[in-house]
Amino acid sequence: MTTPARGYSWPPFQPGHRLSVKHGAQSRRVIDARAEVVRVELLEQLPWSAEPRFALAVDLAAEQVARAQLAHEAYLMTPGARNLEAATAASHRAMRSLEELGGTPAGFAKLKILAAGGEQAEASLADVMADGARSMRARGLLEPSQPAQEVLEVPEAIDVANEMGDDSDA
Repeated sequence: MTTPARGYSWPPFQPGHRLSVKHGAQSRRVIDARAEVVRVELLEQLPWSAEPRFALAVDLAAEQVARAQLAHEAYLMTPGARNLEAATAASHRAMRSLEELGGTPAGFAKLKILAAGGEQAEASLADVMADGARSMRARGLLEPSQPAQEVLEVPEAIDVANEMGDDSDA
């Protein structure tokens, strides 16, 4: 014998509802919302990453950090091996992304080393250009007030540069 329906009814789900979302670690909408908050924090903490050329890396790092945060929250809500593994993997991906931006102590140290090397190389290049300009002025190929860049394509200047290279090989 079957009992008659009790007459319960619920309105249909509305677009954008969150009734079926438990923690959001797998929800694109939840991840994107959290990533936007993380992105703002990243740009505040890592001001050099605000340049347009870093936009993709910042977006990726923000998404990875958001996923890691949500996965960690999911693990806290429902401890278990599967959620622990998801949280750990997401944390590793987030750390790699942050390191690439200089957002970890090791990543920041690498950034400083690279920047120092770049400044040193730039200074070395400036020294080479100054030496070349002095040599070219001594040979009459460059006027005292003329910048060295103006004559870099002049064949005589190229010959002088080649001679300087030959002298240093001896």
